[in-house]
Order: sequence, then structure tokens, then C-alpha cells
Amino acid sequence: MTVTIAGVVRYDDVVLMTDTLEFKTNSTLVLAPVTRLTEQGGPSSSAIPRTLTIVADRITIEDHAEITYDLDGLSGYDPDTPAPPQGGAVSNGGNGSSIPGEGSYPQASNGGDGGPGATGLRGNPGINAPTLEIFANEVTQHHPDAIKINFKGQDGGKGGKGGEETEETEETARKEPHQPPATHGTTGTNALGSLGAEETAEKEETQGYPEREAQGETEETSRSS
Repeated sequence: MTVTIAGVVRYDDVVLMTDTLEFKTNSTLVLAPVTRLTEQGGPSSSAIPRTLTIVADRITIEDHAEITYDLDGLSGYDPDTPAPPQGGAVSNGGNGSSIPGEGSYPQASNGGDGGPGATGLRGNPGINAPTLEIFANEVTQHHPDAIKINFKGQDGGKGGKGGEETEETEETARKEPHQPPATHGTTGTNALGSLGAEETAEKEETQGYPEREAQGETEETSRSS
């Protein structure tokens, strides 16, 4: 009995026993679940094999061949592709704090920095390589590297994205100091108030002139008499 491996052959049994196992050029034997049609016509997947034992009287390798595995059902053989990345999300950092109310003129202080985001979730672990055993009385090959046994354990997936650091809060309100309106005629604490005081002084001096002129006329009249 001869079992021929040509192209890509998926095999889901734990034992492959034959008189002659023949590998054609660039062929690949893949240990993997196989989907078959049931008697009712629906698809049915076999169990995931964890071991493969090859027992043959003779193994021939025409050129180059490979034995590997694909247990996760995703694109690519498991030794060559990592596990799926972690898709879970974590929370962002907390908001920064700021001083309530109005800030000092002319520039208020910025709010504090936000807290750091949470650590991302750990990546998904890779699949452990299954066990492979080969028993043969004779192996015929034309190259020293004619057959590649690719049973490396799968690499783990990427870890999840960490939470983002919240940006600093907006600066508190900026406002110029309050300027009260000037009180007319009173010496104030600002420029407008002082100007009002000067205007009042000038008015008082002007009102005093007629009195002095009247007094002068009276004195002159007395001397004439």
C-alpha cells in the first residue's frame, strides 16, 4: 500500500500507517482538523489532533517536502503565524485637576495632567506544537534538507492596546481686575477718580473770583469818598 502526498494534504488522524509514504515535489502534509460531509449532507469537523505517528516501511521524497500543523483554523500554518491579537479594551486615564474659579490676571494656571491609561491586556497565548513521531525502515531522498519538519510552537499574539493618558484640563478663566467707575468730584483710587477731583478744584477757584472783584470795587469806592 502506498500513500502519496501531492500538493497540500490535510490529515486529521493520529496514526498514518502504510508500506510506502511518497512525498511529491514541494508537497506538504498538514496535521489539521478536516471538515467532512455527514450522511445527512451537512458539514462536520473532526476533533483537533494533538499527535501524529507515522509508521512506514519506506519513505521517499522526490524533491523537497514539509510536515507541519494547522490547528487554529485561521489563515496560515500555526508555526508561521502568531495567535490572534488581543482585542479587549481598557479604560483611559483619569482627568486632571484644576483650581476652581477665576485665575489670576493676566494668565491663569493650566490644569494638572491627566492620569496614565490602564495597562493593556496580555496577548493570547500561542498553540503548543503537537507531538510527531516517525518510524521507517528506509528513507530515500535526493537532498540532505529534502524534508522540513515544521512543528515549532505558535508565537503568542500581540497584547491589547493600553488606555490613553487624558490631556491636561483647560486653563482656568482669565479676567482683568475689576475697575470700579469714578465718583465725580471725589479723589478716587484710580485715574478717572483723580481727574474728577481736579475738575472740582478748578470749579471752586472760578467761583471765588467774583467775590474778590466785588471786594476790590468796594475799596475803590471808599477811597473816592
